[in-house]
Amino acid sequence: MCSAIRATVLAAFAVCILLTRTAHAEFFFWPHHGSWWGGHTPFGHGHKHRHTNPGSAKESQSSQDVPKGPTSAVVDANKPVPHMETVGPPADTDSERAIEKPAGSDGETGPIPLKKVAPAANDQPNEPSGPMPSASIDPDAPITEQLHNLASGKFDQIIGSIKERTSIDAFYAGRNYAPLWLTDGKANARAQAAIAYLGQVSADGLDPSDYSVPDFAPLTDPVALAGAEITLTTSVITYARHAQIGRVHWSRVSGDIFYDQSAPDPAEVLTIVLEAKDVGEVLAAYEPHAAAYLALKAKLAELRAGRNTKAQIADGPALNIGMHDERLPQLRTRLDVAGEGGATYDKPLADAVKKFQAIHKLKPTGTLDAATIEALNGRAPDRQTDIVIANMERWRWMPHDLGNTYVIVNLPDYTLRVIREGKQVWMTRIVVGKTATPTPITSAQMKSITINPTWNVPDSIAAKEYLPLLQQDPTILQRMGLNVSYNPNGTIQLSQQVSGLPARLEPKTIFRQ
Repeated sequence: MCSAIRATVLAAFAVCILLTRTAHAEFFFWPHHGSWWGGHTPFGHGHKHRHTNPGSAKESQSSQDVPKGPTSAVVDANKPVPHMETVGPPADTDSERAIEKPAGSDGETGPIPLKKVAPAANDQPNEPSGPMPSASIDPDAPITEQLHNLASGKFDQIIGSIKERTSIDAFYAGRNYAPLWLTDGKANARAQAAIAYLGQVSADGLDPSDYSVPDFAPLTDPVALAGAEITLTTSVITYARHAQIGRVHWSRVSGDIFYDQSAPDPAEVLTIVLEAKDVGEVLAAYEPHAAAYLALKAKLAELRAGRNTKAQIADGPALNIGMHDERLPQLRTRLDVAGEGGATYDKPLADAVKKFQAIHKLKPTGTLDAATIEALNGRAPDRQTDIVIANMERWRWMPHDLGNTYVIVNLPDYTLRVIREGKQVWMTRIVVGKTATPTPITSAQMKSITINPTWNVPDSIAAKEYLPLLQQDPTILQRMGLNVSYNPNGTIQLSQQVSGLPARLEPKTIFRQ
């Protein structure tokens, strides 16, 4: 009797527990070694229980109201709960599980969907139920970190200019130090285009070796990749500066040259490259595109294509008439000198050498010296190449956009030309300064023009040129059309009116800034 009462009490207690859990928790299956879980997941207790009003008729149900099915669980108080491994997993573990809703007032039943509860971040499974998906990792993240480290103190070891260093750092900081030339740890199309362009800048008279380009292919270490990134960045910026304002600053050539040009901002260069569809086109835009510059570029290509390909005459001691040398038969062939002198430096050969020297603007001594051998070996055309390259450099000093209408003075050919929309509309001869008193080279915007002005002779020219002549001939100034006047401080001022000027002093046009 006591045993029966005890069993009844235990059964009733089990039913009460089942009713309580049904009212306050959702039942769901979690595939784990064929076991089922009610209110508890393999990741711990108390995970995302949905609390409801205990008084709700729809939420509080007895275990007998839950129909048996593949997606429901019924606990029989009179039977022990089966061992975990004896219960197989549901047939469809991926489908949404549901329990049927008990009949309502309308007598209909329907499935009540059960939510799949995700494990909490802090919960750890007792046993792993399978491989967890790995988070996506940016392959460029280590490079980004190294670039940030470089910016934190090592940029100054790579980039000498403080202004450039600050600008480059600002560009990368704006991108959270993401690389510009690398994608997934490899050189991207932008890098390949920049490297290809820098490799052919010799066409513009520049030296590709001035713009170091890294080989990204064998690099895998983030430190090395970050260093290669900055190397290409500095090379592109250096090229843009050289192309826009020149490789050699004009002040190193002459104090009589002045241009108000400024280098491009490094951050602006990198931003333009970043947004460009054609990196080569963007870099080429930094070079001048004036017709005269393009003509020089074409001439440079022509000179390089026509370089002497004949066999070189070896260097050796200087030769005079009567001396013997094994190079002389080759020299006779080169200068087309007939005779049977062979390896002897005879007079016909010396005369041919003398003629060659005169043609190539060498001192015509007739002696076969090192300068003559250099010219014979085809290095003389390189002097022409150097002249072309030097003039291309001068064009980089100038403003690259001269406007639709501009006046240009060509000192070597003593001309002034007015250009409008790419065509010459007027030209006149001019007088230029001497070597000791050169004409200043500059560029400025014209604000006014004076036609046929009075020429006031500079004091330096008056003292060095006219006063010595005046001592020899007191009438020389009058005959030259020069007027003598006295300044308030008692000094003499020489001037010349437009009318009656000598041929060498044609009426001039001057401009003021």
